[in-house]
Amino acid sequence: DAQEDVLLFDQRLFISAGILGQKSTNNAQVNKYFYYPKVAGSYRFQNIGPFNDLKVRAAYGETGNEPTYGNKFSTLAASVFQGLNALQLGTVVASPDLHPEREKELEVGVDAGMFNSRVALSATLYQKNNTDLLLQSRLAPSTGFGTRFFNGGEIRNRGGEASLTAFPIQGKDLSWMTRVTYSRNVGRVISLPVPAFAPPNAFALAFGEGFIQQGKSPSQIVGTVNGVQTILGDYEPDFSMGWSNEVNIGPVRLFGLIDWRDGGYAVNLTQLLFDAGGLSPDVDAAAERVNQQFGNGTSQYIQPTSFAKLRELTVSYRVP
Repeated sequence: DAQEDVLLFDQRLFISAGILGQKSTNNAQVNKYFYYPKVAGSYRFQNIGPFNDLKVRAAYGETGNEPTYGNKFSTLAASVFQGLNALQLGTVVASPDLHPEREKELEVGVDAGMFNSRVALSATLYQKNNTDLLLQSRLAPSTGFGTRFFNGGEIRNRGGEASLTAFPIQGKDLSWMTRVTYSRNVGRVISLPVPAFAPPNAFALAFGEGFIQQGKSPSQIVGTVNGVQTILGDYEPDFSMGWSNEVNIGPVRLFGLIDWRDGGYAVNLTQLLFDAGGLSPDVDAAAERVNQQFGNGTSQYIQPTSFAKLRELTVSYRVP
């Protein structure tokens, strides 16, 4: 692991670069190093128009996600051959070059202080690409194995984050700080060298489940409509926002946080179990959902997760 940081031009320009080398017995080639570089830079401007401080920044970095322990081994299982105890080779095999997934992220952003630092703005745009995904594929029975672990495929995430902080009142005995935050992420499966599949923890297509498919969102939810597989939602929200306020009146502090999530869906298996067991408060509505689910083959438990809530409200007093 090596890193170098440099400050130039009266400490306005900052440059950082580094590289990390890793090897692991979880990889097929235990003595091979995998290198992950990173570089970042920023430059600060002062007293430009309404900005008393303005920083532009950019960064790029790579990291790795190692194979799970045991992926590269074909396990031995107890067996009996012609009445004698024996060992039988497992049905899982790994690619001879099995190696870590690689995550590459690029981000650019700006941080600004305005009106004598009474207003602060921070904004970031990013793109994250996960390549060499750790996947499984089926093998022909004639090979003697059933499943192969290998690297392949790519998932991309793009998004942005922003926050705006203001101090409308700044006094010795009275102050008010307000902050608004915003975030959004959009994912896409760029390439997939295996047929589309449901994640290992998926429950059942009939009720709705995740589905990894090339050209689609990695967080999509698919279900059935009249027995036909259909995209019915996405776990990822359209955006998330937060609004917090802090008011100090002498020794008294008031704080509140409102959380808003717009868009996104989830599979409500809790309601499914209550409906199927006859435990839901609205018996008629529960019976209708169950009838639609099991009678007409239509997913009834994929539900929107949008909300706006008062997540926190605090009143405190500072003892002298």
